[in-house]
Amino acid sequence: MQTPLPSFTDPTHFPTFKTIPQTSTSSVLTPSDQEYFLLGTIQENMTLTPLTPTFICRDRSGASFALTIKLRPGQDSDDDDRSFYKSKEGKSRFKKGACVVAKGARRKGFKEDDGTGKGGKQGFVES
Repeated sequence: MQTPLPSFTDPTHFPTFKTIPQTSTSSVLTPSDQEYFLLGTIQENMTLTPLTPTFICRDRSGASFALTIKLRPGQDSDDDDRSFYKSKEGKSRFKKGACVVAKGARRKGFKEDDGTGKGGKQGFVES
């Protein structure tokens, strides 16, 4: 028997960017973190260096957020992640309109409004 597809509007399994938890200095995922997924659509590719592909995405509520994929340093072979992002296949997968899924995503760099009227920082997602 096949499992039915989940409802992508279920906020428990598919939260919006503004409702995902903030991160601490630890990047270790707990089992409960792995039970939800942040879905987004790539709006712009803002990658400046091959080691940190960065995309401006939009979640299902229409909120924009930055997604940075942090690759491990020292990956220099032709078949590593860095080469994949630079390759034609990698670039075609991460283009405007493509869907991204971040398992157990957490907001980083989030800062509340400090009362100065300048607003806070919404943060970003690092995967």
